[in-house]
Amino acid sequence: MRRVRSIALVLALGASSACSTLGSAPGQPEGLPHGGTGPFRLAQAEEVDVPPTPPGSTLFERTRAVENGMVAEGFLFYAGADPLEIEMPDAGMPDDAGAIDDAGTIDDAGTDAGTADAGPPPPEGPLEIDWSVFEPRVIVRSAPRDEGLGFDAGSEVLAATHEWEGGFVRDPWAVALEDSRALLYYAAEGGIGVAQAASIDGSFVKVGTAPVIAGDVRRPTVIETRGTEAEHAFLMYFERDGTLVGASSGDGLAWVEIGTLDLPALAARDSRDAEEIAIGGPGVVAARTEAGRAVIRLYYESRRSDGQVLITMAGSFDGVTFEPLRIPVVQDRALRWPAPRQIDPRVTLLYMQGERGGRGAERGALLVGIAPAGVTLP
Repeated sequence: MRRVRSIALVLALGASSACSTLGSAPGQPEGLPHGGTGPFRLAQAEEVDVPPTPPGSTLFERTRAVENGMVAEGFLFYAGADPLEIEMPDAGMPDDAGAIDDAGTIDDAGTDAGTADAGPPPPEGPLEIDWSVFEPRVIVRSAPRDEGLGFDAGSEVLAATHEWEGGFVRDPWAVALEDSRALLYYAAEGGIGVAQAASIDGSFVKVGTAPVIAGDVRRPTVIETRGTEAEHAFLMYFERDGTLVGASSGDGLAWVEIGTLDLPALAARDSRDAEEIAIGGPGVVAARTEAGRAVIRLYYESRRSDGQVLITMAGSFDGVTFEPLRIPVVQDRALRWPAPRQIDPRVTLLYMQGERGGRGAERGALLVGIAPAGVTLP
């Protein structure tokens, strides 16, 4: 009887894995899925051939501030902005500074400075870029290298030209179509727009003069659903008011919202995980499992009350009803804007934004993670 029960349990687990949208059966470490869904490790320097600061960097960009990268047909698209050229004020003649005596004496400072109070420790969340010290953001494209996962600094392919864009464009998401054409979605101040080109490496021209989705929204992420069980030809997901919203289209140009996604809050694992207060930053991929079935996988940010960000994932067959993974897929709590890219049924890359660090204003860095973590890419 015990043997029969064991066989039944194995069969049940096998059936569950085959039907799941979240990857194959749990692997190592125990309890974590593989099949390319996570967990992800940051790429090593020899895998990207990019100066290793910070670890996992996939883009060698010296001057621009960057955010929100994704890869389509081998090309990296991201938002970039050059630093503003700031005119230094005229300090005047040295005599204008006054004599040394004008500075007063040490006694003027008082003798009781009090106890130093650094305030509460900062959260281990993402460091925001101060876009006011940079030129308006544009969309940039980098061509693939012959080897490795790294990219060199790219060239501008799209800039703000319409009043509704508010002077900048950001959050690019490119889709290569079966007929070789390419669509490039982006967000701006007044909504989401779309441009098209004859090919992924061609010149993009905006479609229309109004947003395809209007309002205060961010990060459009789009798939052509050919080969999946989705009802519509194109599906889009975007961020609005701390939620994720879906939209559908027959041609990738005209869109109809299908509603807010029902995704339960990602529960805290221990005292280090604060409460989830919002979700956002979606990135979608139509993945092919090892069993040959098409699955829609949606990676997104779980934003916590202490400023940290956890990246997690949900899977779906129809693109409307999603099965949440319920655990983070990235160990770091300060990475944002996940953008998946499936290499094969077992291996997935995840592009994310991190901190560049160094002197001066924060400029951001584009990083790449690899799952399964035990895979080393040439």
